[in-house]
Amino acid sequence: MVNLGELKYTKIMAEQEGTLPFTGKLGDTVGYRRGSKYFKRAKPASYQPTAESQKSGAEFGAGSKATALLKSAFSPLILRSFKFTLHNRLAGKLRQIIRTGPVANKGQRAVFDGNLSLLKGFQLHPRVGFFNLCAVNFSSQITASQIHLRIPAFSWTNSIKAPKTADRVKIGLCCVFADFNAGSDGAGNFESINVDHLTVEKDQNFPGASFSLDIPVKQELAVLLVMNVFFEADSSGKSMIVDNQNFQAGLILDVAHLKDGALVEFVAEKPSEKPEKPAFKPDAFWKLDGSGGSP
Repeated sequence: MVNLGELKYTKIMAEQEGTLPFTGKLGDTVGYRRGSKYFKRAKPASYQPTAESQKSGAEFGAGSKATALLKSAFSPLILRSFKFTLHNRLAGKLRQIIRTGPVANKGQRAVFDGNLSLLKGFQLHPRVGFFNLCAVNFSSQITASQIHLRIPAFSWTNSIKAPKTADRVKIGLCCVFADFNAGSDGAGNFESINVDHLTVEKDQNFPGASFSLDIPVKQELAVLLVMNVFFEADSSGKSMIVDNQNFQAGLILDVAHLKDGALVEFVAEKPSEKPEKPAFKPDAFWKLDGSGGSP
């Protein structure tokens, strides 16, 4: 009886024949030496990605380029607490947007082919939501030519969740105009407008404010309103950011896609209808013995 636990795997190697042994590559064969003997094996075939893998890889790269572009555009609003996960999460969202484009164009789809509105509400912090710290009902509108943003009056007590050490809250805003298709390498370009931070001192009321900005005229643009919120504390006559990651947040408040001077409304592609399977029809039938009862 063979004890399976005692069996050992033995790799059989082809020993070289002839008077001139070799090491290294020779055609489709690889020669190598083990001790005083020379062996050979077939050179492994090089990996050739499938057509589907190449298409997915192209769109993966497009998502990465778009992520780098947007991060550069609103970089002044990126706080330390966002940095560790922001790139991967934002890239995942942009790749999701690309995949909403026409299936027939897979491998050539880009951000403008997909549903850009999926970026709306994207949180810059992986765990802390913007409105958890700043419960204010911002009102935004992006038209074909202008951005409008309205911040209503609010009180520190009812709307701001602050750390005990905070002396003020600061709310930042960046307006991003991104062209993901620009440039010979498809890396895109952007213009960004950083607005002065709104500052509300501890236990004070904010009277409300509004903001308007003209949108530059371009053939195609993504328009984004990006905001952040953080707190400052006074120490030794200086104002310092409260470096508590639970009290820093940001989000993409609003998004619009403009092309040829008009807003683009994304229309989702209808899934192809699968043909119904024909009902199964047997080729032969059972003949039952009798009509019931005891045999």
